[in-house]
This record gives sequence, structure tokens and C-alpha cells, in this order.
Amino acid sequence: MSVNQGQLDLGFRSVIDRNSDKFFAAKVMCDIFGGGTYSLLFNNVREKQSLCYYCSAGFVASKGILLVSSGVDFNNIDKAKNAIIEQFENIKKGEFSEKLIEDSKLSFENEIISVNDTPDGIGFWHLRRSLETPDCSPEEYIAGIKAVTKEQIVEVANMFTLDTEFKLISEDCNE
Repeated sequence: MSVNQGQLDLGFRSVIDRNSDKFFAAKVMCDIFGGGTYSLLFNNVREKQSLCYYCSAGFVASKGILLVSSGVDFNNIDKAKNAIIEQFENIKKGEFSEKLIEDSKLSFENEIISVNDTPDGIGFWHLRRSLETPDCSPEEYIAGIKAVTKEQIVEVANMFTLDTEFKLISEDCNE
């Protein structure tokens, strides 16, 4: 396409879904990988290496997939892919800090605790529960997140495999 910024999306598949006993570990793993400004993708791929305009990851529990989305310069698309995969391999090897886990857990807790603040929040919780989350209360969800260990995060990371790659590049690019 005639675009100025490239897009790189990667899909990692697993057998983990919303009913799995590994659901909460998968959520925390995905979050430390690319969920916020504290994540590995944000800090290492976007900030330190400046390979992406944005780079984030999300876990789609209904499908058991982890999706990484990033905006990249055409010339950096392969470097960005390699850097993203490197960060995921670091998680598989347990090369991340306890502080990162705690930051992720606090982020989840802050998000979930606000569910009961508005009627929309309550409605959205029940909608998500029917599609993406285990059948549990917000308090049970928080407890599930808080119980996740580093060992569980490493275990679930090793249950994901890269199986999809999408690149959107310019017509003028020599990719």
C-alpha cells in the first residue's frame, strides 16, 4: 500500500484459553511482555532500541493467542521482528525481574478494582466474563492475578509458538 509507516503484527498460538488453569499466568506473561509502559516491548524494543513507533501485546483468551502489534519504519521491520522475538525468548528463559511482575499485577488490580465504579464498568465486566475471562468475580480475578508466580509465567511462555506474521509495507519498499 502507499503508506508512510510500516506495520508488523506477530501471532503466537497456545492451547490456553479462559477456562485453563493457566489463564492468569498467561495474562500476566502477556502483560509483562507488552502490556504497558513497564513492559519489555515498550522499554527494550521501543525506547532503548527505537525500533518501533509503538509496540504492544495482547492475549486473546477466546482463541488462545497472543498478538503483538507494532508500527515500524520499513527499514527496521526485520530488526523489530528479531527484537520482539528476543524479548519473548527472554521471558521463556525467566530473564525478567520480580519488579516487572509486581508492576503488572498492580496494573491489573487497578484496572479491575475500578469495575464497580460505573454501570458501564459493571456491564463491561459481565460482557468480558462471557467472552474472555473465567467465570469469576472481580475480587476472584484479582486473587488469581496476585497468585501468579515467575515459574508459572515461564511455563506458559513456553506454551506459545510463533505461527503468524503480517507486514504492511509501502509499494515503494524493497522488502
